[in-house]
Amino acid sequence: MLGGKIRYIFYIVFSLNPFLFGKTNFQIYLWSLNVAEVNIETNQMNFENIPSTQIVYKAQTKGIYNYIYKINNIYEVIIDNKNRNILSFKKFINQPNLVDTLYTKRINNKTIYPKLNQHQIKENSLNIFTLIYFLMNQKNENILDENILIDRDGDEFECKIGRINNSERGLYFILINEIEINNYIEKTDIFSWALFKNNVKRKIWINDYNDLYKCEFESGLMTFTAKKTYIK
Repeated sequence: MLGGKIRYIFYIVFSLNPFLFGKTNFQIYLWSLNVAEVNIETNQMNFENIPSTQIVYKAQTKGIYNYIYKINNIYEVIIDNKNRNILSFKKFINQPNLVDTLYTKRINNKTIYPKLNQHQIKENSLNIFTLIYFLMNQKNENILDENILIDRDGDEFECKIGRINNSERGLYFILINEIEINNYIEKTDIFSWALFKNNVKRKIWINDYNDLYKCEFESGLMTFTAKKTYIK
């Protein structure tokens, strides 16, 4: 029973991977317990002679939680600097009961999942990592209050980000709805599972400098928070 509850807690915790531009560390809290951290780094590069941005997320549990439900996952996405297109996506998963790798290839100028029935990531769609990048790169005027097509491992979702109508500045909600579920993957990683879970409340705070500094995730009586600690 305890193991099942701990597993569910970590599913929710890792849905709070932080959203940013640059090199940053976020600490993840369940109530006041510091259970995990996420390091994120962006780099400029040329991918197949295309000026691009590489974004890497490294998500790890901390301290005693490594003995309860150890997570060590890495996600890498490369996007075309001229548009929203995803040129490459990889994830390396190491968590209880799942050690796996998923990747895309470029074939005829299209981004394809070779292991997922040659599924193509549609042009102008995002995944959660590129969504985060645009929110944090002073380009959120093209994202906020817009219906966005999101790819998650060959499944498609519609994402809507809107301002919460209250007195607190910079507070937004995130809604995610299913469009096409292909179920190519029977068992996915914690991040991909939890972030798209139904019946949860997702909130983010963006300051006047377009800097995401806090995320909050509510599911039932549990509240999880991601807080930025530093930027290099």
